Amino acid sequence: MEAAAAPAAATRCRCCPVRTTGAGGPGQFAADLKGRALTGRVEDGRLVPYYERADIVEHGALHGKRLEMLWLADPVDAFFLQIQGSGRVRLPNGKVCG
Repeated sequence: MEAAAAPAAATRCRCCPVRTTGAGGPGQFAADLKGRALTGRVEDGRLVPYYERADIVEHGALHGKRLEMLWLADPVDAFFLQIQGSGRVRLPNGKVCG
């Protein structure tokens, strides 16, 4: 999918999987998770699940954190990029991002 973009200053969030060590760690993981890779975000020193799309879009969970990479001109294009998880965006100068 390729969408049209509106320009915006942005920064990128850097997140990575965390290897668990079992119960007793900062997140107090269950013993059956020992050695498994978990993904999430760190909040107040604890690993918590990533926000769901509805939390971000409808409830503004990330509002004001300046994590935007770009703005899309069409909300339907934004919806499909969110659902697909990736895509290519044609910028106003003709370059393609993604």
